[in-house]
Amino acid sequence: MLDRLPRLGLRTKRWLHNYLRGRYVRVCTREQHSRKQLASAGVPQGGVPGPQLFLHCVDDLLRRLHNIYSASALMYADDLTLVASGADIHACAAATQPALSPITTWAAEHSLKINVGKSEAALFYISSHTRSDKEMVDLRLGNGNLRIQSHSVRLLGTTVEQLLNCGPHASTAAKQTMPRRYQLRLVAQAGASHHTMRSFLIGYVHGV
Repeated sequence: MLDRLPRLGLRTKRWLHNYLRGRYVRVCTREQHSRKQLASAGVPQGGVPGPQLFLHCVDDLLRRLHNIYSASALMYADDLTLVASGADIHACAAATQPALSPITTWAAEHSLKINVGKSEAALFYISSHTRSDKEMVDLRLGNGNLRIQSHSVRLLGTTVEQLLNCGPHASTAAKQTMPRRYQLRLVAQAGASHHTMRSFLIGYVHGV
């Protein structure tokens, strides 16, 4: 990781070297502790430098994906989404596969294992007339195959239907917020200030 941070000064690299090296980890479950093991990779969880080091580490991957013109890479926190379009499922697969190869290479360079089981490949349609649930194509990711299927997916807390419709998600969210909206109405009737109501709305309703 330190070798991939050329823009940092010598003192900063030396500090990070001391921060990352010589760390021991152990597992605690039901008041039972495992033996300590020397951590040879990774960043301490909960540390202040962790998010910044992650950004430096993943920046190289995004640069590589930026050179793939057949698909677009979108990233929020540690969630990476690839978007490609085509006339049919085979064209979409052909456009997506070139972006998966750099991910496999980058993961191997950083001693990371790709969990294909936690990855999804979904096919969306703009018209129900072109929809076909029977066609399925596999993509190659890491050491496994990722099957493209037409199904709804949950992306960053939002459910997206096969026809790129978020209507069912909006209906579900409305039902979930209904009891809380009723409670907010009672708080307002009790004479709460505008500032108090706004705080309740942000913390109590927006989290649904």
